[in-house]
Formats: sequence, C-alpha cells, structure tokens
Amino acid sequence: MGATRQPAGQAAVDGQWGPDDKGRAGHEGWRVKGDKKKQSLYFPTDMLDEMQREAERQERPLSWIMQQAWKLSRDRIMTYPAVEEL
Repeated sequence: MGATRQPAGQAAVDGQWGPDDKGRAGHEGWRVKGDKKKQSLYFPTDMLDEMQREAERQERPLSWIMQQAWKLSRDRIMTYPAVEEL
C-alpha cells in the first residue's frame, strides 16, 4: 500500500493521545486505560480548529472530545442507509 496524502484544506487528527503529547489541552501525558488503536482522521481545518478550541476549553484531549461526540451521535448515525441501500 502506498502512503496516503492529506486532502487539501483538511487537517489530520491522530487518534492516539500519549506521553509525547505533553502540553496539549493542558494535559501532561494523559492516557486512557484499556485498548487503544491509532487512527488518522481528516477534518476540514475550520472544524478541527473548533474541536481543538472546545478541547482546550474543557481541558480535555481532543480524542476524548471525539469519543464523546461518537457516543452521542452513534444511534442516529446507525439509522443512515448503507451505500448499497441508496
């Protein structure tokens, strides 16, 4: 597999939060117990900036904000039809 490139006008979010991330959103190496899996996600720059501001406001890591967003929206997203159903 070749390397994937970041779409223009979008910023990458690394799905891992670890000891190398000291200082982000006021945290010093914040870690969650349990299984972790690294995943790169791409968001429009303005959306990512807004999420980062909210993470800083709440003094939480961006990954926590994204996990909460998924938990709140999961049931609704599961009602969307699959591509083959369109």
